[in-house]
Amino acid sequence: MSDQKINNSWILQPKPNNSALLNLICFPPGGCGASIFNNWSKYLPSSLVVSAIQLPGRETRFKEVAFSNMTLLMSELIAGILPYIKDLPFAVFGHSVGALLAFEFVRQLYQNNLPNPEYLIVSGRRAPHISLDKILHLQPDSALIEELRLIGGTSNLILDNPELMSLFLPIVRADFTINETYGVGDDFFVNCPILALGGYDDPLVNQSFLEQWRQYTTGEFDTVMMSGGHMTFKENPRPLLEIIVDVVTQKFVKNV
Repeated sequence: MSDQKINNSWILQPKPNNSALLNLICFPPGGCGASIFNNWSKYLPSSLVVSAIQLPGRETRFKEVAFSNMTLLMSELIAGILPYIKDLPFAVFGHSVGALLAFEFVRQLYQNNLPNPEYLIVSGRRAPHISLDKILHLQPDSALIEELRLIGGTSNLILDNPELMSLFLPIVRADFTINETYGVGDDFFVNCPILALGGYDDPLVNQSFLEQWRQYTTGEFDTVMMSGGHMTFKENPRPLLEIIVDVVTQKFVKNV
């Protein structure tokens, strides 16, 4: 990987790999930064390299304002990482809000005749046209905190700390805004295969909601359900990554 890529503010590579055959671009769930993918490389073959998207407002970019508008975010993101995705075949993964970001990212690439991924993997997010059960981005902070408790993945030590939450909640609210104001149109589809992943105990997404991602691709589609809830992969990513490796490497990566 070149120095230009490593120094790209949009990309965090936990373990750079010059011999990789496929770049796995990962969008984090709402409120999270790229570091959530830090331990993924140890579960992946050497043919894949993880490139985590670092969104403004979190971790290494904490001084920047988090985007609450999908169009503006995608404009900046694509301009920022377009040189980076031209050198190596890539797949795109996103979880929860990150799945919606991943879809829109791939859709924009397709609509603008830019490099397309070999695979789009959406996890823990209902298909875009399905109405959400709650609209939270205009609700008080207490409602956001209760939602974070429900979906899991955030320590109670953080949720119960007003000082930490004062820094965290603006990012969460911005991500919820994007998630809850996204609208689909007739041209909202991609031409790469889509794999939709979900947990049997996820309170937000069921298998039927995942299977409706089928209408968003002209390519192949599959759904896989796993044990666990909405954020189970944060503590134990191995089952999810085994599925991703099995699907992606079978079709696109040789000599794994």
